[in-house]
Amino acid sequence: MNTVETLIDKAATRAGSVYAVSKATGVPESTLSKIKSGKLGMSPAVAVLVAEVAGEDAREASLRAIVESEKDESKRERLSKLLRLGEWRKRFLSTLQNGVYRFRTRNRKG
Repeated sequence: MNTVETLIDKAATRAGSVYAVSKATGVPESTLSKIKSGKLGMSPAVAVLVAEVAGEDAREASLRAIVESEKDESKRERLSKLLRLGEWRKRFLSTLQNGVYRFRTRNRKG
């Protein structure tokens, strides 16, 4: 199962059904079913809409849709490396945690 399928599943779980995801995103239910079955690729725009319903990061979802839509395995690997999927989130969380740590240590009483 690829990440766009997982994204649709998460959105359906959160919204209650694929039909509810369709209503929330404006993407026809038949289109979501074709994407989920692999008959149709997910566009970055649809990935952003579905990610919002799923409670996932829209930027990450759109980038993954771009990578997964590539048919050539070597190009897909190269795109993934160039986009460093997941890396920006790790850096952001690390920076955020370091900032909170510094804030707590500077403002510590005692």
